[in-house]
Amino acid sequence: MQDEHQYWMKRCFELAQAAESRGESPVGSLLVRNGELLSQAAESSRAKGDITAHAETEAIRLAVQTTQAGPLSDATLYTSREPCLLCAYVIRHYRIGQVVYAERGGQTGSVHGAYPLLLTEQIGTWGPPPRVVGYDLVEILDYLPGHQPVFQALNEAWICEHFRLDPVDVAVLSNPEEHILRNGGRLFMARYNGRLVGTCGLLRVEASRFEFTRMAVERAYRGKGLGKALALHALSVARLLDVHDTSSVTVVSEATLASLREAMPFIGLEQMRLRFRANIEIAGVPPYWEEHLFGEPGKGVLFRAREVTLLGMRPRARCNVPPRNPFTGETDKQFVKRMVSSHQESLPAWSRLEAFGGYYSLTVDTFIPDTERGKCIRLGGPVKILAPVELPL
Repeated sequence: MQDEHQYWMKRCFELAQAAESRGESPVGSLLVRNGELLSQAAESSRAKGDITAHAETEAIRLAVQTTQAGPLSDATLYTSREPCLLCAYVIRHYRIGQVVYAERGGQTGSVHGAYPLLLTEQIGTWGPPPRVVGYDLVEILDYLPGHQPVFQALNEAWICEHFRLDPVDVAVLSNPEEHILRNGGRLFMARYNGRLVGTCGLLRVEASRFEFTRMAVERAYRGKGLGKALALHALSVARLLDVHDTSSVTVVSEATLASLREAMPFIGLEQMRLRFRANIEIAGVPPYWEEHLFGEPGKGVLFRAREVTLLGMRPRARCNVPPRNPFTGETDKQFVKRMVSSHQESLPAWSRLEAFGGYYSLTVDTFIPDTERGKCIRLGGPVKILAPVELPL
């Protein structure tokens, strides 16, 4: 049933967008019976000079006039916004059997508003209320050039919330075609009830290896599963591109960052965090403990963080971002040299870092198995190593 709702609701939002382009309120509605379209209409109050010409009332009026069906108890009304009190009266009068809506309608909404007219059973002449379904239309779209302003705004808001926006970020966000897409990367946008509210991407780092990048969801729309939908879509696209693996969550220990800071005491611990931007930081372990989370090249390690099981794969080779001051964008030309020297002097004897091509690496790339998607990693609690595993070639 969800696929059918999605199909019809998508058409409602197409009608709503058309109405908005004409200066009307962005509402679109249609009536469906047994999988067949009876009528459709968009908001037209301004064009007709008629305050009652709401999308729902227009669609119902058109259905009654063209089908001569009388009561519509076996029909479903789809509408992009919760029907208002006016529309609820018409819906109840014609005894429409089901109403599926997306956005809430505020105080005049007939479901969640001050007077839930669509749900009341106190008016006997109307018969039983319709079955009411709240349905949020979530669409994952391929990035288009016209999405750039929203893509940039979403990412800048997320970066400023958690880190610091630096000149490199601004360059990438203002021209993602050059910095992400040109090299074979992909970008995706999440549209929620007709509004672009989220994004993520796949950044190509090797011929058959991608990294998640630029994941951001507008604050007001978090907690609605949009991040999960974006991540799952990106993974499915990566598989179609014949990608062997797609790294997502990165892990580092607090002690490793502190150890590196000893080689560069002029960089504070918080700034060191901003330079490497790890997703998970582990406290209470010795420096470089996170290297227990991967084996020799081709071998990974399963581990558990609270209730979530992850697969550690490899150390992450760093790019030209860590040498840049996250506050000023100024590049420290000695940063890489100091970092490599620090690794060579302080890495434990059992470290496998050299087998991965050098010492300019920090944090561990991990992969989230499909069985773990949707779970939460919460602060506090142990990290437990489970078992070594062979990575796919």
